[in-house]
Amino acid sequence: MAKEQGIIINHKPLKKLLKIWNLSHKRRIKSPSPSPLAQHIKDLGGQANLVAKLNQISPFKVIFTDFTEITCMFGKIYLVIFSDKTSKRITGWSVGFHKDTENALRGYAMTKRYLKRMNVNLSTIIVHQDQDSVFTGYEYAGTLLNDGISLSFTQQGFKDNPYMESCIGHFKDEYQDQIQEARTIEEARKITRRCINDWNRKRIHSALKGRSPDEFLHNFYKLKKN
Repeated sequence: MAKEQGIIINHKPLKKLLKIWNLSHKRRIKSPSPSPLAQHIKDLGGQANLVAKLNQISPFKVIFTDFTEITCMFGKIYLVIFSDKTSKRITGWSVGFHKDTENALRGYAMTKRYLKRMNVNLSTIIVHQDQDSVFTGYEYAGTLLNDGISLSFTQQGFKDNPYMESCIGHFKDEYQDQIQEARTIEEARKITRRCINDWNRKRIHSALKGRSPDEFLHNFYKLKKN
């Protein structure tokens, strides 16, 4: 173990990542500065993108995530969204003053709670993101890996993550004006919660044949039972 900026670093997450990507750990990792985990992900190139290898994706198999910036009346906020590829459902989110690990992990914690309510095994899930330092950091990556999540990374940032680009674009087109009216961070969170509930429960999506994400999932599980 090594210690960096007050965080205890355990290299087990790195070894687990390499195992997922079918690679061997060929050299000893020294104390990271910058994170060797981030460097390994960069070195892997396309091999770090687990989603590109998939053909058919069932609900809750792949969840995408990213941050977006919104300017409110009191200043800038950062919204992180976790969204299921197939159902379009936003499974988790968080609003904060910074694009940081704490914000990202709040969004993931909400996703984790939702998936557990849906009886989804976390070890069957891939979370896909860009190579931002938050997502390649030990605290974020280690938390997800310890829960059994498989991590997947883009090569070219936001442009290499078209699903998330589309999700955030549509969400902001639909709801950004409402969120921008917030006068405090607490109000911004309250409005965002209301907007995401509308997205999940009421907003129809053409990709879901005119259904909301929750309606799509209801029908999916109903058919699965039959």
